[in-house]
Amino acid sequence: MKVAVTGGRGWVGQCVVTELIEHGHELRLLVRTPWKAYPQGAEVVTGVELTDFDQVKQAFAGCDAVMHLANIPGPLDENRPETFINNMTVNYNVLLAAGLLGIERVVMASSVCATGFCRNHHYPDPDYFPLDEEHPCR
Repeated sequence: MKVAVTGGRGWVGQCVVTELIEHGHELRLLVRTPWKAYPQGAEVVTGVELTDFDQVKQAFAGCDAVMHLANIPGPLDENRPETFINNMTVNYNVLLAAGLLGIERVVMASSVCATGFCRNHHYPDPDYFPLDEEHPCR
């Protein structure tokens, strides 16, 4: 299976890329900046800006699946709006491009910030773990 991977240079991404290669998948790694130490046998597409829909769609063409790991990992107080705008735009572009290209397998990873408890203005604690669909909204 040919898998497009975003965020493959990150801490989690490098582990995922290694696993995908060990399981015989063909990889297309989407990176913004050159990556000299990329894994042997992987195709690297440099200069991809994930906030640009056309670039994302072009980079995903010919792939069977997408592993989306690229986002700003956690907003700090001074960049909260920019982080939100970037991450939502990137996620939208990844899902829309995959859908339009007929890619039925998309894996998206997120951080603890996805729950809304991390760096919340009120810093609430969850009522229980693990979180599920029944947990009250905050």
